[in-house]
Amino acid sequence: MLAIPLLPAALNAWLNPTMPPWESTVLANGEVNLSIVSGWPESVLWVDARTPDTFEKKHISRAVNLSMEGFDGQMLDFLDVWQPGQKVVVYCDSRQCGASKEVASRLREEMGIENVYVLKGGWQEWLDSRQ
Repeated sequence: MLAIPLLPAALNAWLNPTMPPWESTVLANGEVNLSIVSGWPESVLWVDARTPDTFEKKHISRAVNLSMEGFDGQMLDFLDVWQPGQKVVVYCDSRQCGASKEVASRLREEMGIENVYVLKGGWQEWLDSRQ
């Protein structure tokens, strides 16, 4: 009797293998997506958590490079452009990249900056939105 509802569920999963649309919109604590950021009236400071070599190839306009490898040495560049109270959005390569979360955490914990967010989907999300 319990197996009867499993048959339609299995059939539905087989015929519709894609994730449900709500799955991609779920944000973790401290995460934002591009639609949220675009709705903010004030300017955002973009922080690129990728390696300096990758940053030099291409990055979001006016972004600051602040990678885990060079965090201490790059901090002065960050502080030159950051304004107290300004929202900071950190990104790295993709959804699986953990560097943005690490950099965001260090900015919150070590620097005491409150308005720090991680861009869900990272650089790849940014590129996809521009196509």
